[in-house]
Amino acid sequence: MIKPSISKNMLFAIIQFLVFLLGNFFLYRYINLKLGVEQLGVWSIVTSVSSLISAGLINFNASIVPLIADAKTKKDNVTFDNLIFTGFSMSFIVSLPMIILIYFILKYGLIYFVNEDNLYQESIVLMPFILLSIWISNISSIIIGFIEGLNYTFVRSIILIIGFLVFVIFNFFLLPKYGIVGAAYAQIIQFLLICFLGLLFLFKKINLYSILISNKVCLTTIKKILLPSMNYQMSSLVMLFFDPVTKLALSKFGGISTVGYYEMANKLAMQLRNPFLSILQVTIPIFASFNAKLFIAEQVKLYKILFRFSFLGYSFAAMALITLLPSVSKFLIGEVNTEFIFICITLIIGWLFNSCVNPAYYYNIAVQKISLNTFCHIIMALSNLILCFVIGTIDGNFTILAPSFSLIISTLFLLYKHEGSFYKIMLLFNLKDFIVVFMIVVESLFMLYLIKYKLNETKYIFFCVTVFGIILVTGFKIYMREFISIFYSIRKIDK
Repeated sequence: MIKPSISKNMLFAIIQFLVFLLGNFFLYRYINLKLGVEQLGVWSIVTSVSSLISAGLINFNASIVPLIADAKTKKDNVTFDNLIFTGFSMSFIVSLPMIILIYFILKYGLIYFVNEDNLYQESIVLMPFILLSIWISNISSIIIGFIEGLNYTFVRSIILIIGFLVFVIFNFFLLPKYGIVGAAYAQIIQFLLICFLGLLFLFKKINLYSILISNKVCLTTIKKILLPSMNYQMSSLVMLFFDPVTKLALSKFGGISTVGYYEMANKLAMQLRNPFLSILQVTIPIFASFNAKLFIAEQVKLYKILFRFSFLGYSFAAMALITLLPSVSKFLIGEVNTEFIFICITLIIGWLFNSCVNPAYYYNIAVQKISLNTFCHIIMALSNLILCFVIGTIDGNFTILAPSFSLIISTLFLLYKHEGSFYKIMLLFNLKDFIVVFMIVVESLFMLYLIKYKLNETKYIFFCVTVFGIILVTGFKIYMREFISIFYSIRKIDK
């Protein structure tokens, strides 16, 4: 078994989540209050469209992690060295020409999505800095991939935490002077620091200098990296339509301020699921190691443990966050904003259903079955595209329902392909799980009902915080035994 332990990596993944959650919370509030929600919307559209077109920058991280883990498990030093050298070479060579092409596409294409002339000019100013940060982040991701493949995911978490804290600190210094461009400066500094710290760790753990000067690009290694990466890239290309299409549809049918609310709401939903994704990502080299040793029973056992952890953890977190949304809205925006809370609830419920499929998703990456993930993303992106413009045309106020419905549809597809039948999918759940989902839906409808009838803002927030306390105690009591069982099961895997 590759060391260090999975439980240690999971612990640091949780710490990373908490730091990112608090940092983004205060940062978005600062940007919103300092520059306004429209500036936040501009930043959101430029970054998402840049990411969409930059899907041409092949990210080798997904194939590197299991390949590195497999080579280390089999003690194949030749393959390991070739993977390191070829990965570095390909990340530099492939990405730079695409960045130049993307710049010119965005320069002449962005005007169709940003109608206001002053906001369009600001978007053009932002572009070079955002594209530079994307290029550097592409290089940093391969470095982080090497660290993950060695199963030092806790080191990855530490590096990303340091990079993020530097990003937040520089934002507070640069935003007052440079405006939204200051956020782009801070992002470039963040990714440069991640690259530096990642290389520093690799030099300490492996003979990186010797590997880089004594190896040549190997065609066999290129195929090993490129073929899964191309499959994964197709998945990423399709998936990248999800966020930009949603934002562009919201901009068209709801306005730029709606995009700003969506950006904040989406960040909250992402931060809610990020700890579970980070913890599941830790298991990629573990699954790859089991697969290399043909430990099938261990794979199945770990998958079931992770499924329960992902669904139960996200359900409990979703209930808690929904009750706190009025307080969150008051803190971020300065008022209990109905549109913001409705967007938040819709996204949280959509990602709740998606949490069921996350263990299968990371298992597929580990055992190189990425094509299933690709088909899942194609279904998600196409259904979101169709639903966004159908729902938006009917009633623009409900455009936000499209991404949630598309998440549910794609989740059912991948679960069906992994389990083989809907009956086996149902066996993954028990009665308590359906009760929890029902409680979340009822809780959300009740909250929107209270907003509609304009309950006194202070009483409303007090009521929601009280409900939060009740849910915390009740949920802990219901699932405490199961969470303890999951924890000890993970500890047994370490041993």
